[in-house]
This record gives sequence, C-alpha cells and structure tokens, in this order.
Amino acid sequence: MRITTNKEEYFYDIYQQIHPFLPNDNIKLAEEDDDFHKYELVHYLEQEKETITNYVTINEYELLENNVKRKIHQSTFCRQDKLPNLQDKYIKRTAKLAIYVALSDYLKTSQPWGALTGVKPTKIALEYFAQNKNFNETKQELINEYYVQPQKAQLLVDILQNQMPIIIDENYVDFYVNIPFCTTRCSYCTFLSCEISKAQKLVEPYVDCLVEEINFAKELIKKKKYKVNNIYVGGGTPTSLSAQQLDKILKAIKFDGDNEFTVEAGRPDTIDKEKLDVLYNNGVNRISINPQTFNEQSLKAIGRAHNAQDIINAYQLARLYPFKINMDLIVGLPYDSSLFLYSLDKTIALQPDNITVHTLSFKTKSPLTKLGTYNYEVDTKQAQQNVELARQKLTSSGYTPYYIYKQKNMVGNLENVGYCKENTKCKFNINSMEDFSSIIACGANAISKRIFPDENRIERSENVKDILTYINKIDEMKERKIKLFE
Repeated sequence: MRITTNKEEYFYDIYQQIHPFLPNDNIKLAEEDDDFHKYELVHYLEQEKETITNYVTINEYELLENNVKRKIHQSTFCRQDKLPNLQDKYIKRTAKLAIYVALSDYLKTSQPWGALTGVKPTKIALEYFAQNKNFNETKQELINEYYVQPQKAQLLVDILQNQMPIIIDENYVDFYVNIPFCTTRCSYCTFLSCEISKAQKLVEPYVDCLVEEINFAKELIKKKKYKVNNIYVGGGTPTSLSAQQLDKILKAIKFDGDNEFTVEAGRPDTIDKEKLDVLYNNGVNRISINPQTFNEQSLKAIGRAHNAQDIINAYQLARLYPFKINMDLIVGLPYDSSLFLYSLDKTIALQPDNITVHTLSFKTKSPLTKLGTYNYEVDTKQAQQNVELARQKLTSSGYTPYYIYKQKNMVGNLENVGYCKENTKCKFNINSMEDFSSIIACGANAISKRIFPDENRIERSENVKDILTYINKIDEMKERKIKLFE
C-alpha cells in the first residue's frame, strides 16, 4: 500500500491505523510531492488499481472552537500552556478516525479496538473518565467516538475501576533492575537478552557493574528524598543467574518501608529451593512463573527448555513460600490455537494470584517472523475467540482485569491483559503502564522515566542496550541518571 499525505510527520500514526486491516501489506509513503492546502489533510490509500480516497478538511478556527478546544478545556490532565501540543494530538486523532472509517467501510470489516491504536488504550479512556466521572458514559464514548467493540470498551472500564484511586506523587518513585540473561531464546522474542550459557564471561562483570549502579541510584534517591514504592527485577530471566549472583544483586536492593518487591522467575527450569530461599530471605514478595502454554509441541516450537510437568513442579515448590505468583499465557503460539483453553484451564486450576493473557506479537526480527510474513498460519478468528473466552473464564473464576497494553503486529489486533484476584494486583505494572510514577532503572537496556504530572510531561533516559557496552560505560549510566533527576 502507498500513502500520499501532506503530513508526513503523521506517517507512523497513519501506519498504525492501517496495519491491523492489512497486516501483510508493505505500507510505505509515496514518493510524489502533492501541494495541498495548509489546513487540508488528504490521504490517498492505494491498493492494487483501486483507490480509497478520504478527505479530512481541517479549518483551524472550526477545529479549535468545535472540537479540540472543547476537549482540551474539559481535560483535567493539561494546562493552557500545553495547548499547541494538545492541538496537534487531537488533529492526529481526527485523521486516524477518518482513516479507520474509510478502511472499515471499504473493506467491510472492523477491528476489536476500533480506531484506538498505540500501546496504552487506557489513556483515552482515562481522559473521558476525567471529563464525565462516569464509567458508563466513558464506555459509550469509546464505542461511539472510537468504534471500540462493546466488550473491549467494557474491559477498559473494568480496568479503570480496578486501578482507582489514581495517586500521582512526584515524591514517590518505583525502582527497576534489568537482568538481560535467559536460559534459551524464545522464537517469538526480540528482547535484548543473551543465552546465559553463551555469555558466561560477561555475567560476573555485569553483576558487579549492576550492583555499582544500584548503589549509586540509592544515593541519588536518598539525596533527592524520594520514597520507593515498588521494586521490580525483570529481564530476561533473573533466576537464570546462580543463587549467589542473584543474592548479591538483591542484597544491594534495600529500601525502607513495606515495598512491593517483584522478581521475574519466568522459566520453570531456573527455579529451585536454593533460589527461592534467596528470594524470600531478601524480602521478595511477588514472583512470576510463566508457562506460556501447557502444550508440549508448542513449548518445543518456541524454544523452551522445559516441559509441562516442570511448570507444575516449579509452581508447587514456590507455593511453599508466601509469594504472590503470576503466570503468563500467550494466545497465538504455533500448534496451540485449538489447545489454548486447555492451558488456561490448567493454569486456573493451579490458582495463581495473577494470570496474564498475552497475545502473540510478530516482532520483525524474531525467528517466528521473516521479511514481514509469518512462518506459520495463524487462526486470527480462533485467537480472538480465545481472548474473549479467557476473559469470561477468568472473571467467572474470581479474577478481574487490572492492566492492559498493546504491541505492534499483534495477532488479530488484540491485547495483553493482566488479571488478578482480590487485593493481589501488581502496583508496579499499573504504574509503569499508565505512567503514574517515575521509575529509576538500572542495568543494560533499562529505561528511567521521570513524571511531571503538573506539566503533563514525561522525560526518559535510556541505558545502553549492549551488555559489554554497559559494563564499559557504567560511569556514563550514572551521569545520565543525574541529568534526568537533577
């Protein structure tokens, strides 16, 4: 598909709107230069020899007076000095809506999330709720203005209810530590992590530099008089480290107060009593054990080094400790479409505190994806049914949805949703997904984030991604944090 527009800076937004309809198309900007009127945004969407043409005429005065200005003034999340940026935001939304209407009419189909794109669909839902303070009206706004399917709009409203009350305080931060090692590389994964067996020479130096950065960050937190709410150690798979290496890192992460303290122990083959003792003795109170599927053929296809019984054994061992436990499942894995509900039933029977239902995302550089096409046939309708049946089964089993996010190239334009039992939601997940808290992050590929709630602004500072570069530039990582939080 070729796109011609006089707003090339909107290309990514336009792409996001078109891709769910035409996931296998190569969507590009056209090379021709068209001289359109200053306040007219025109998109020509060409496929084969037919043309979809949708004209969106934007008169600056009418747009501000009748649409954008109204929404800006009703929002409790912005200030008047931010009006120009918000004006641009609402112009883009208007364009995306028009494209969605044109494509859905032309192709005679619709998307589960309607015209909503982006990682965080709760953002717009929260804007609506801030305006009307009514969950039912928020749901209807999503359906009427963004064409979100009713069950998805209800899902967003349920999540907002579970996240209330929303507290944003600049004096509080969350603390994140990244461990970029795994036992094997999953075929759907593009995270910057190494198979630990192939990177043994880097592990000890990495642990030493990570502890150094953690200690530096703790001094920064003390100097700035921040209070740490939640701690999260992720990756990668932190428990791919030895018990001694893990203990060294966790001992460095000590903060006052009754913190939520999560460590991803995702791979069942990395869990044993020695490591669970280390986690417990260092104050960890949440872990994840992620089966992804209980289907043996699918486990082999995605490159896991464990079987279904290993998942059950690791879970039962971890249940001897007072951890809150999350388990992940993925919809859309190879050989798994018709067996997903079997995996879901097995997981519900174990009764973990949280269950996260992911939808497979075809990452461009993952082994499951080659040159923008899929290496195996995906049953999109089955995936959509599985996600909806998962919602029904989980809610009827005492779980409620509490956070959500989307990714590019997800099967069926679906979503990832975390479900929890009462009083077991992971606060770090909510804060990080919804940008409710600043995050001080340590480790290779870790991203620190500072929230300025009064200014509706977020600034970020990324650590380098490569492990060896991180080790060699640890002092630079410290300086980046000083600059962000000064």
